Parts: sequence; structure tokens; C-alpha cells
Amino acid sequence: MTVDGLKGDLQFVVNISDGSETGAEEITTKESLDAKLEKLWKLEEITTIPEPWTREQQSCDHIYNSTVSRRPCGRIVVKLPFKDDPTCLGESYTTALRRFNAQERRLAKSPQLKAHYVEFMSDYESLGHMSVVKNPTLSKPHYYIPHHCVLKPTSTTTKLRVVFDASCQTTSQKSLNDIQMVGPLIRFRFHMFALTADIVKMYRQVLMHEDDREFQYILCRSLPTEDIHVSTKYCNVWNGCCTISCYTEFVLSS
Repeated sequence: MTVDGLKGDLQFVVNISDGSETGAEEITTKESLDAKLEKLWKLEEITTIPEPWTREQQSCDHIYNSTVSRRPCGRIVVKLPFKDDPTCLGESYTTALRRFNAQERRLAKSPQLKAHYVEFMSDYESLGHMSVVKNPTLSKPHYYIPHHCVLKPTSTTTKLRVVFDASCQTTSQKSLNDIQMVGPLIRFRFHMFALTADIVKMYRQVLMHEDDREFQYILCRSLPTEDIHVSTKYCNVWNGCCTISCYTEFVLSS
């Protein structure tokens, strides 16, 4: 009889004899359980000395400190930390339009989901977190971000979230996330005490510099009978951008 288990890297096979005089059991493993446990402990181990930043992480920190500004109202303004020239981005409108049309067909089948989505996007615009661009300058480097909505009825806070895909490749096989620096993450586990809190609309509290908003175009409309907004420009940082975590941590620690 053969028993297989523990899918993945760790596997075992038990072969039990069919009544032969040896009655031996042969157990073979790809890697011992002890070695797996040791690897897990190393991953969870907290070192006393943090790892040094890479050159890219140092550059991201330098770009943030040399370009960040604060408005009189107190809002922080940041710029995107490009590691490659944005001119390498190809055409992105076609893919964004195709995925937007697919989402509209999905919303047409679920009135509840559609109502939540329209309310969410209307809230974004009414709060000034995005604005319609009537005549976008498409001769300059720019990027259309595909997006879709996710409904979680059991959530006690935000039942619907809109997910932005800045990793979607353009016709040049480059995406917005491909040409940005990821930046370092602050590891609070190095400290003896840590405080956690829920900041309402945290990412929206950080504004994006006007020069970089052309890389945050999206397509939007409330009804299929309306014209698609040629582009809607986000005025703040947004989830889906690979630098958002480090930038918001920079802001919180400044």
C-alpha cells in the first residue's frame, strides 16, 4: 500500500509490505522534516541588525527626500521614483479599454455590485481624489491603469474595493511598476514596542505631484449610455503602485 502526503517540497511515501517475512516499512523523503522546520525558524527569526539597503532602495529614499514637499494645508506631495525613462512605456489605452468593457459586462449582471462601484467612484471624484481630463496630452509619456472592483459583503469597513493594475504591460512589454523603484520597507519588529492603527483612506492622504499624474489615467463612466471619460487623473497615490508602501511609511515617519 502506498500513502502520499504533504504536497509541495516536502513529500513522503510509505510502502507497507504485503505480508512478506521482512515486514519492513520504507520511508523516503525529498527533504527531512527537521531541515524544513529549521528553514521555517530562520524565516521567522528576528535579527538584531537590519539588512543594509540596496543601491536601488537608497536611490528611492534619495528621490523621496529631494522631491517631497508639503502644501500649506499640511498635505504631503510626492513624485514617482522612476528607475527607467518613462518614454519606454508603450501604448496602454487599448488594454485598459478592453478590461473596462469586460468589467461593465460583469457589472450589468449584478445590480448590487454596480451600485457599489458607481458609489465608490463618485466618492473618489467628489472628494477631489481624481479629476476628469478633457484633453490629455498623449504625445507625452503616460499610462492608463486598468482596474476592477472586488466585493466583500462580510467586510465591516469597506465592502467594495477597486483594484488598480499598474503591473499591466504596455505594447513595449513594460508596465508602470516595471520602471519604478520599489523602495525599502520599515520593519517595526526590530523595536520593542509597536503601535498599530487604522488610518481612514490612508493612501489618499498623500498627493501625487502634477508632473506625474499623467501616469495615473483611468477610464470611467457611471452608465454604459454615457461617453467613456477619456481619462480620469488620480490626484493622490493609490493601491497597485509598487512604491506605495514605502512612500506612505516615509510620510508617516517624517
